[in-house]
Amino acid sequence: MNCRNICPASEPRHVTQSTPTLRDVFTHMLQVMGPSHWWPAETRFEIMVGAVLTQNTAWGNVARSLDQLRVADVLNPHVLRSMDNTRLQALIRPSGFQQNKSRTLQSLCDWYGRRYEYDPERASGRSDDELRSELLQLFGIGGETADDNHAPPVTLSPKGKLY
Repeated sequence: MNCRNICPASEPRHVTQSTPTLRDVFTHMLQVMGPSHWWPAETRFEIMVGAVLTQNTAWGNVARSLDQLRVADVLNPHVLRSMDNTRLQALIRPSGFQQNKSRTLQSLCDWYGRRYEYDPERASGRSDDELRSELLQLFGIGGETADDNHAPPVTLSPKGKLY
């Protein structure tokens, strides 16, 4: 399938029932081009942490925080969930707002453990709207962060599959 099969130039530009959805376009791009790996992370969980840490800060600061978490060997949802808050705040200080972000990370890890046993496959049956709604109920998770945490398919997996 090429781009013309998705959005033929000869068709009107208004939306019709036969017009592909954005998800259709992303799915086609994933099939043709493969994952883009646009988010610089070593693990799927690191993407979730990065989505929280990048709130209101530059990526360079987030990278420093992630490096510190990696060096301390705590970039793991089991560890972060029960980690001493003072230590976590010190490790993520470069990202700023460390008091709120540490609370958000621990809330996210708690939710991820309770709801999905830290297994992204356990979330695969949830709809985008259900996952987004769950994420928005967590402390410190707003719309943009919730959307980062169930990224579009050109990253790693279909939207709503929590990596």
